Amino acid sequence: MIKLLVSTRDQLPALRALFLGDINEELLGDCGISEESYWTSHLTQGEVTPLLNAFTELEEFGVRGDTDLSFPAVRHERLRKLVVETSAMPVEVVRGVAASDLPALEHLDLWLGASAWGGHYEVADLAPILAGTRLPALRHLALRNCDDQDGICTALATAPVVARLDECRARTSPHGAGPPSPSRLPRALRPPGRAGSRFRP
Repeated sequence: MIKLLVSTRDQLPALRALFLGDINEELLGDCGISEESYWTSHLTQGEVTPLLNAFTELEEFGVRGDTDLSFPAVRHERLRKLVVETSAMPVEVVRGVAASDLPALEHLDLWLGASAWGGHYEVADLAPILAGTRLPALRHLALRNCDDQDGICTALATAPVVARLDECRARTSPHGAGPPSPSRLPRALRPPGRAGSRFRP
């Protein structure tokens, strides 16, 4: 599929948005597949950065599925939104996204996945993202489906990128230990109990 899409770049010069693996719960139900079976079976993908290299005008890109998923570091001048949804994101993908130069990126949404399903990244692998040096336009950051929410929140508490975000989300994996109570969150990220909070659990 990736090679086929790349081969159509001359026919799709105005392509601005692309999402691979956009299979929703309704379609799964029609096929008699449970949501849990879908996530544990993992959609097979591949190296997706050739799509970004081929479609230089792309502004929004998303991919769902982690089997064989590869995301080597890439530079893209126009990409504004990047979503990577997995149940167990390969550490090489985390590092590839973190090492990418995306000067126009405003919205980054990573579903990191649970260690029980093979997500072996560490919070340190997110350091370039949290520093924000390669993402000067970033305003919305979501780190979802992770089972080390305490570690993520601790890192966010001192992350330089947070100061310029309009929205920051950290969500636990449904198969993880659950979200920490507000009293366990770093003080800088504790919900203030009023509208306009930058951090959303």
